[in-house]
Amino acid sequence: MRVLRKVLRSLKENNSPPPEFKTDEDRTYYYIKFKVNPEVQTVENEKGPMSDDNHLRILLSLKEGSLSRQEIMERLGLKKRNGSFKRTLKDLLEKEMIEYMIPEKPRSRNPKYRITEKGSIELDRAVKGTLDH
Repeated sequence: MRVLRKVLRSLKENNSPPPEFKTDEDRTYYYIKFKVNPEVQTVENEKGPMSDDNHLRILLSLKEGSLSRQEIMERLGLKKRNGSFKRTLKDLLEKEMIEYMIPEKPRSRNPKYRITEKGSIELDRAVKGTLDH
């Protein structure tokens, strides 16, 4: 049940439609159909697909200039930092699409992030791919 709650929360966070549930009267089977948010795009890079809409939204926010975690969250409309947000930032850092403004102080109290050249290229590719479809 905990896993299903987590999935439902994730669907809600990325604005996906609610899933469709089906079962028979005896409850001998369960069928759950998950519908994908049509606005979520997949971007290919050397390390595999980046399908999380939040990756692109963070990159787009940082295209305008460097931002703190709190400022990024505000741009994404998040009220509190959640595990998904932390993982997305970590993933973008590991893929070198964003970087710390002061790389030698990644553990500073309120680090700021900026988009890298690689991140800009991926963002441009994603935007171009969206416009081409």
